Amino acid sequence: MKLLNNLLLLATLAIFACEQDEVLGSQGWEKAVITGFDGRYCGCCGIYWIEIKGKEYLLHEVPEDFLNSNRPAEVDYPFKVRLKWEVLKGGCFSANTIKALEIEAR
Repeated sequence: MKLLNNLLLLATLAIFACEQDEVLGSQGWEKAVITGFDGRYCGCCGIYWIEIKGKEYLLHEVPEDFLNSNRPAEVDYPFKVRLKWEVLKGGCFSANTIKALEIEAR
């Protein structure tokens, strides 16, 4: 019985540890710098390279209105923005691939 209790405790701790790692993204508006555009052409490639709090991410999805007014090949880099974002999970996305929920130039 003691072994079963210990296994249950370990399983519970493992579940909560994994859930904490899953909370990735902004909790509100964050300042960032778009450092360049991703010139690769593939399904898992991004649109922009972006730096948030000193860490570089691949920005894969942005709202269409932002993209229409800030075309990647026509913007002068670095380009300062503020955004709300989340990490894209699953498929071919890596841990540094993000989606902009909201984004605007600053």
